[in-house]
Amino acid sequence: ALGSARVGIRHSNDLAWLLTPGESHGQGDRFLKALLMDILRKARQQGVTPPISPVEIDGADLQVVEVRREWRNIDMLITCDYPRFVIAIENKVDSGEHGNQLQRYEDTVAAEYPDANRLFVFLTPEGDDASDPDWVTYSYADLHQVFIRTCKANAGAIGGDVAVFLDHYLSLIGNRFMENEDIDKLCRQIYSNHRRALDLIWERVGTPASGLVGHIEKWIKERADQWV
Repeated sequence: ALGSARVGIRHSNDLAWLLTPGESHGQGDRFLKALLMDILRKARQQGVTPPISPVEIDGADLQVVEVRREWRNIDMLITCDYPRFVIAIENKVDSGEHGNQLQRYEDTVAAEYPDANRLFVFLTPEGDDASDPDWVTYSYADLHQVFIRTCKANAGAIGGDVAVFLDHYLSLIGNRFMENEDIDKLCRQIYSNHRRALDLIWERVGTPASGLVGHIEKWIKERADQWV
């Protein structure tokens, strides 16, 4: 309803809120630790040297971690003084890389945090590979699995409002970004049973050139001197 399904900045805002230990969700570093431990495991699997081990993260107190949004155009920057590390996350929902942005982000973080161990994460719906091999590939399916496990393991400790938020957010990720064989099968069955009706609907109202949108487009083009 909020139109946030494929808007990267809104997903980044949701994630930053959930990952910030001192935020109003009251879960401390629970979700942050779970996600970081999984990302670090993925990094090792992909041949990227992690800045810290999952065991160290599990035993660390991450209450003073800072999660920054849009710092120097980086979608999310997670910084910790002890243990000392920096993790930059580039969140691509409906857009690809442009220019040499990943290298620029690496250079920016290295210049600002020269003494910190650094890791770079390329988050996409399908887990697309980054152009730079130093970036860890991570998908929304990975994110979904981590948060589902965390919610189940801590069901009794998550407040009602936060639980509702997580339920809706995880459902949105699951429905929009993940493969679902049952849904695919159901869609094929519906199309098979109602093919003529669905084709007619699409022909009449399913494209931007038809219906109300088409009339508006025509109206604007006829008044090209008034509208840009």
